[in-house]
Amino acid sequence: MSAEQRPGGSSDPVAEQHRASVTDALDSIVHPGWPDAIQLYRTRGRDLNSMWGGIVSQTEQMLTLLAHADSAGAVTGMAPVLTEPAVSIHVAVEMYLNDLWEPIRETLASQPLLPSLTNFAALESELLTIGQDTMLDMWAILGLTFTEHDDRSFYIDVAEPSR
Repeated sequence: MSAEQRPGGSSDPVAEQHRASVTDALDSIVHPGWPDAIQLYRTRGRDLNSMWGGIVSQTEQMLTLLAHADSAGAVTGMAPVLTEPAVSIHVAVEMYLNDLWEPIRETLASQPLLPSLTNFAALESELLTIGQDTMLDMWAILGLTFTEHDDRSFYIDVAEPSR
């Protein structure tokens, strides 16, 4: 059984579909969606659990989409999706995603595709630490800051989101 082969280059349909999905998500979900969701909570139009759950879920989905777009693009020699001229100037990329995704992308790129079992925990810990720190920074731009308690519960302070 042989592996499927696709022609390389920017015409790769899988890479192009992932990149189109990123562009669609930037407009339909991230901006103005994220700041709107937070502002809706601030004006009592949405409850905290709904707002917070949506932001967490959508952040996770956006990171997964970026990972798929960049990995599919890398196979065909494409630059990271957030560096494309038409994408890099999007307000969501400039305000929220570039500083969140770039350190994660660089960390992923520096790690082996299939790490040994011995190194897996250390590599995962490095990625999780970078991801947590950059995600908290991005959420702060959106007006969400946190106070963590000793029992790992936390308090969310919700301020006006930057747009």
